[in-house]
Amino acid sequence: MAVSQQAPTLVVISHYDAWAPDQLVALLDQTKDVPAGAHFDTCVVVNQCGSRELHLPERHADVTIFHRPNSGYNIAAWDHGWRSMPPYSDYLFLQEECRILRPNWLSAFRKLLAKPRIGLVGESLFWAGLSWDRLDYQYRDFHFADRVDGRLVPIPTGLRIGMQRLNIPVGKSGEHLQSLILAIRRDVLEHIGGFFSGDSYGEATIAESSISKKVQALGLVVREVGPGSFRYILHPQWTYRQGWALSLLRRAAARIPVSISARLGNLWRSLKSRGGGAAS
Repeated sequence: MAVSQQAPTLVVISHYDAWAPDQLVALLDQTKDVPAGAHFDTCVVVNQCGSRELHLPERHADVTIFHRPNSGYNIAAWDHGWRSMPPYSDYLFLQEECRILRPNWLSAFRKLLAKPRIGLVGESLFWAGLSWDRLDYQYRDFHFADRVDGRLVPIPTGLRIGMQRLNIPVGKSGEHLQSLILAIRRDVLEHIGGFFSGDSYGEATIAESSISKKVQALGLVVREVGPGSFRYILHPQWTYRQGWALSLLRRAAARIPVSISARLGNLWRSLKSRGGGAAS
């Protein structure tokens, strides 16, 4: 594909070829049908299980396609995509399941990226404002996907240890943008060394968190594109997080001290057990 000299942005979409390409094609159709508010080029990176190649409808003949072995989940596909194409000013990385919700879905990201203090923009800021101490408490009964030194640890602990062993500053909070929809300038992407990926699910979650943490370590802001999660582009798996009201509630809850949260939790469990005893 001849790269347009006018397009400052490359949209990189990951595709897993064990799935039918229907949702990928639907997303590509949306990128053409819903006004983006800015010029862009598109490439699709196929995480390939076998030898079958992806063939898109003729209407998407302008889309560049890369094939790679299936490893490292969508983050590895994204990294392959931006490195394999000529330089662009900025990038929007999407998973194929994504659905565009409204016009100006690209220009909204580019408007924020134009601000020097902002380094990474996405649609879902996970654990926004939550300290590692609070997360350790909240997730004390939820184990990280991989064992750490042969033992089970809470999810936040596994993430923190994994990043620290890679010399990635973890900061004071666990907040990070989910690797569903991410936009970033090329200079920032190069500064953080691109994306790294892991083959296990636990390693993949470390890779996801590390993107935001590396950008924050540069002194740059990591934020959602809109007021609330999934303003312009939605990932259907995370529909329950959509909207500004829930985002405000999550941020307000994050301000409650851990000690008070623990007391409220103990009170709730006590009341619940008493209610259960009365009912029996």
